[in-house]
Amino acid sequence: MFQINIAFFLLGALIFFTTKFISELRLWGEESPPKVPRMWAGTIFFLWMGSIFLFAALNIVGVMIEIAFTSTTPTHGVFYLPPTIVLLVVSIAFIIPVFIRPTINFLIAVLIGLGATLISLVIFEYLYPYGYVDIMFGVIPLSMSCASPIGLFTGLISYVPLKYLVKKYNKYAWDFSESSIIQLFRNDIFEIILIIITFITAWIYIAL
Repeated sequence: MFQINIAFFLLGALIFFTTKFISELRLWGEESPPKVPRMWAGTIFFLWMGSIFLFAALNIVGVMIEIAFTSTTPTHGVFYLPPTIVLLVVSIAFIIPVFIRPTINFLIAVLIGLGATLISLVIFEYLYPYGYVDIMFGVIPLSMSCASPIGLFTGLISYVPLKYLVKKYNKYAWDFSESSIIQLFRNDIFEIILIIITFITAWIYIAL
């Protein structure tokens, strides 16, 4: 598994999720947020960020499994459970709005971007297995820092011709706009609580 800095990803989750919350906040007297958010460049960016935090959460799960099977103190993996849960919930909160009512072409572009990310991840990890990029408060694997933007731009670039050349797939694949789970993750109170929990968890793991 990749050796990632948990505190770094928690801090990133706190900063970017707070930014997302503020950008979508409706003040008193304003209309409530639409059940289906407008798709724009920021939405794709948040999908990208959510994917990064999801990768971090799954990576930590892998580390816990590795500890459980190889360490003489398998219960030590419980130490990583709180940040895993926080990163997983934050990633879902980032990703969910994008998939409330996506088109088939959009889903195809996402799969293409995901494929490009995974292929790039394997290639860069093979070429530079111990490479890291130092970013402010921590480091991230070189393979991840390269593969992530490659996947993002591959998905975006592939979506444009799909949208205009394969018009029959511009119809919605599904509509989850009435789902109570979806609306929970977009609720202001829920997001404020998640920000507070993320802050507390980041504070604890930065100090460790």
